[in-house]
Amino acid sequence: MSRGLRRVLHLIPSLDVGGAERQLRYLCPHLESFGWEPSVGYLHGGPNLTPLARAGIVAHELSCGHYDPRLFLAIARLIRERRPLLVQTWLPLMDIVGGLTARALRLPWVVSERTLPSAYPRLLKMRLRNRLVRGAAAVVSNSAEADAWWAARLAPRVLRRVVQNSIPVDEIEGASPADLGSYGLSGSRPLVAFVGRVDEGKNVDRVLDVLARVTREGPAEALFCGDGILLRSVRERIAREGLADRIVAPGFVSAVPSVLKRAAVFLSLSRYEGMPNAVMEAAAAGCPIVLSDIPAHRQVVSDAEARFVPTEDVVAASDAVHECLRDRAAALARAAGARVRARSWSLQTAARRYADLYEALTPEASRDPRGE
Repeated sequence: MSRGLRRVLHLIPSLDVGGAERQLRYLCPHLESFGWEPSVGYLHGGPNLTPLARAGIVAHELSCGHYDPRLFLAIARLIRERRPLLVQTWLPLMDIVGGLTARALRLPWVVSERTLPSAYPRLLKMRLRNRLVRGAAAVVSNSAEADAWWAARLAPRVLRRVVQNSIPVDEIEGASPADLGSYGLSGSRPLVAFVGRVDEGKNVDRVLDVLARVTREGPAEALFCGDGILLRSVRERIAREGLADRIVAPGFVSAVPSVLKRAAVFLSLSRYEGMPNAVMEAAAAGCPIVLSDIPAHRQVVSDAEARFVPTEDVVAASDAVHECLRDRAAALARAAGARVRARSWSLQTAARRYADLYEALTPEASRDPRGE
């Protein structure tokens, strides 16, 4: 990093496979061009750590457990070492611990809201988190819906911004289609792809219902890409129902753009989302899309660019996938429209909006020696 850049510290529980982790990895390398030097504090590594290191981003492992009271001290030490002008937190654990520490040290605190807060589990931790967020300097939501939720609960002094997720569009467009043989599939049948965190919010049981139905009723096969607490049960069900030759669940897949460039249909039946990375990536890859009809999906693509179905309606979703496979011309025309829209989701645009917010929170930054 160059001298003279002002520092911002990002705190996140892990650099694993989730959407927030990926967005942080995308954002950090682009902040420097707007005058900010990012660093990252995390508890656990993961696939998003290596790309950060390759980009020259300083990342510090905080050697504490999630509920270790020493985490407050570890974050305080990191803040004193890095001397940032402000702290940005990602995901509820760091919203609580990192937010409290930043406030104790009198640093501006920015909260990254990644989904609709009302969709969080109704746990004591989440009630505490939402109450603490009222003391933040700013809340950045990745959807208008989440921003509206906070608008009704935050004092006017708390700045609010909507910064949509961003993706490396050129990288996705330039990816080569995946070799399905490496996943144990034939590659001779149209591919239906799911990409996402494997949990209840992604409605994985209904996704599997659709994939089972589609692959049984026609010449299709499926990749169920992602990791999460329900991955084991997904794999067990695939084996139990005799679908292993048509549906493969490899877990985390690093080459998602290649899978999406190879897929004939991308399927997501999420019950709720913030701004879904995988849908955006499917759009950039030019892959026809079938989605649950929720507001978060409609903020990404329109009826002219995707097929929308009721969230729990397996028959409607299966029919929509079959339609995409049967009428390829119409499906690809919708996908072409979504691909045009994807060009607006640039990494530079998101980085500029964050940098503008940082400037608003630190008007003294241009003369602060800690930025050197």
